[in-house]
Amino acid sequence: MLLAVLGWLACLYGALSQMGDPAPNVSRAVIAAHQRMSNAVLLLGIFSLLSAIWLSGFAFLAAKCRAAIALAICILPLTLLFGYAIFRF
Repeated sequence: MLLAVLGWLACLYGALSQMGDPAPNVSRAVIAAHQRMSNAVLLLGIFSLLSAIWLSGFAFLAAKCRAAIALAICILPLTLLFGYAIFRF
């Protein structure tokens, strides 16, 4: 379950840190380094979520409640975001 929570936090940081415009006096090298770091954190978050889903399916026989909660932590926010994006129009 901790892996799912950390995965969502990493995904949020990776996505939100790329929003906005940099200051005009910031060099292109600093901007490129920040984008690479943000992309790496975003990919790490996605990998953590996929790993949490895989581990919850793998451990379902031993700990059904904990595996179901971890799966819900991974999937429920995603379905809420997609539902909001689809039905807000």
